[in-house]
Amino acid sequence: MSSPDEVSDLPERERRRLFGALVRDYAQRGSEAGPPFEESEVTATEVAVTVAAMMRAVEVTSFEMAALFNV
Repeated sequence: MSSPDEVSDLPERERRRLFGALVRDYAQRGSEAGPPFEESEVTATEVAVTVAAMMRAVEVTSFEMAALFNV
């Protein structure tokens, strides 16, 4: 299952459960995880839209995110 059409066929609840599991797994692996995907797999816009939605979902502001990275 790798195409957007295949994922879109999943029920919303299952997509959210799978996305959450992937995020938790990636976070737990820390710096050894490497990039989450190949550069050509997603666009910068797709990443930005997803990150913004994830930050809203957990109520993290861009200021808080900048503080985490000392930006």
